[in-house]
Amino acid sequence: MEYSKTAKKKLEALRATFTDEDGAIAHYPVCIAKTQFSFSADSTRYGSPEGFTIRIRDVILNCGSEMIVAIAGDMLRMPGLPKSPQAERITIVEGEIEGLS
Repeated sequence: MEYSKTAKKKLEALRATFTDEDGAIAHYPVCIAKTQFSFSADSTRYGSPEGFTIRIRDVILNCGSEMIVAIAGDMLRMPGLPKSPQAERITIVEGEIEGLS
């Protein structure tokens, strides 16, 4: 695994803030936000490719859901969107919004 400077700084801050003594987040699972098509972070490498490095771009602490999210590659944190979301078909025609469903 390879970490960006941002991810490294956030991990260091989490370690410094939540030590083993208080254990506030020690039980939080880690979720990796990556492409749904591959175990790698590369959406063009389908299935279970070999010989890849997951690059962690950012790390987010979700205290409400008690989860640490490692964001791989260029992933967005908007789950469940299709390849062509409805927002691409919303437009304004003569002052009226069209495409909402």
